[in-house]
Amino acid sequence: MSIDIRSTREVTAPVESPTGLRFARSAALITLFLLASRQFLGEGVTLGHVAALLTAPLWLPALKRTVGCVWIGIGCAVAAIASVWLTIAASADHAWTMNSLVADTVLIAGAGVAIGVLVWAREVLPLWLVGLVYGIGMLVAALTRSDPFGVNAWKFALAIPVAIIALSLAHRSGRRWVDIAVLVALGAVSAGLDSRSYFGEFVIAALLVAWQLLPARRRRRGAAARVIGLFGVVAVAVYYAGTALLVSGLLGAHTAERSIDQIRRAGSIIAGGRPEMGGTAALFLSRPFGFGGGTQANNADVQTAKAGMARLHYDSTNDSYVEHFLFGRSKIELHSSVGDLWAYAGFAGIAFGVILVVLLLVVVGHGIAGRTASGVVLFLVVDSLWNCFFNPLYGSTPILVLALGLGLAHRSRSAAANDSVVIPSG
Repeated sequence: MSIDIRSTREVTAPVESPTGLRFARSAALITLFLLASRQFLGEGVTLGHVAALLTAPLWLPALKRTVGCVWIGIGCAVAAIASVWLTIAASADHAWTMNSLVADTVLIAGAGVAIGVLVWAREVLPLWLVGLVYGIGMLVAALTRSDPFGVNAWKFALAIPVAIIALSLAHRSGRRWVDIAVLVALGAVSAGLDSRSYFGEFVIAALLVAWQLLPARRRRRGAAARVIGLFGVVAVAVYYAGTALLVSGLLGAHTAERSIDQIRRAGSIIAGGRPEMGGTAALFLSRPFGFGGGTQANNADVQTAKAGMARLHYDSTNDSYVEHFLFGRSKIELHSSVGDLWAYAGFAGIAFGVILVVLLLVVVGHGIAGRTASGVVLFLVVDSLWNCFFNPLYGSTPILVLALGLGLAHRSRSAAANDSVVIPSG
């Protein structure tokens, strides 16, 4: 007996026997859930990391079969080593903690490991099932944190896992209009719940899915590059259109008031809403080689960051956000994934960040040019590109690895054979 969750035929996976294939699929499902649910054992190490190490003989060979994974592995390894080396170098004039060093280095190394697990999982499981299980794991992580329903539960806890689950199920239908409808609905919810960035991301993803309904031209050289350029145009257009909607009050009076204030202070919603980038720029100019994963900012660093944020008209005089969030908790967190990579691993971290951004753009370019990009992958890529510059590495990593794991694996021969699979059950 078998549970048929395929569309037409089985995925061609590099597993020889039915028993081995059944074991690989079970191991993949368990590992995916554990990676996404982030159940910590201590110092940044999770049950998912342990499961990934135990299944390494299964997923390591998949890296060689998938475009971009070798570069991810190299960038990840060099950045992790640089994190340790820079911490040692910075210890001459900065305090540091072993807990933060291990946690931040594991965060970097764990990203590469998780991408490896995901590209392997796509060789034995359909995209919709990988996304569904991963999204459920992220939902468990959101609901088991100390305060899952804080000031804005949708914005800070539920939006991403709910979107992944809903879009994975939409992909199961095999109809693009279902993807578009789900993305529009998620955008409407985000607009109503004061989640401006999510509103824009869902709209961009919906437009990219709709784009694929247009007839594809005959394959020509440079098609992916042209798609990436048009993607940039769409993103800019959505930003300006969204800004107009926000300041007009159509998305809520409170949202309009906050948006107008940010534009007045800093010239744009992005600069006004993310003044941390001013602090990051100031720190980079004062210490371009970075700090190291376990390094704590000293008073001079904090003052440098505050001065940089002040250039964007952010007043931190009576605001503890800088001390408690950006430089508290015995670590540095710059509210930007690439910024955090630089702080932890210096130029090696920047290089790793560039590799990730380039591969995310490759996923968009080739996916849309070939009319094969799903709604869930496009949303994850859009959100990851935003996070690279405007959200912390810790919270962004689960989305980033899923975006690259699903997106890059789709180009491998095994995963591209079909977006479906048969799972034997007895």
